Amino acid sequence: MITADMLQKLKVGMTTKQVRFLFGSPQLTDSFHPDRWDYLYSLRKNNIETERKHLVLYFENEILSRFEAKTANLAD
Repeated sequence: MITADMLQKLKVGMTTKQVRFLFGSPQLTDSFHPDRWDYLYSLRKNNIETERKHLVLYFENEILSRFEAKTANLAD
């Protein structure tokens, strides 16, 4: 689960170890792009997906260089 508190703690310049401590191991890894980590989360209510979050982290030399957080509200 990706919370607003977790996203507030995420800062460019963090090491891979710090990010792994905060978010856990990435759910998606790509052997062709080992410096990109993807985290996915979806929320379901009454067996209907209502929200989807996708967090993409980019590292350079094991240091977080940038990240993209996307949220889709599917209940509307």
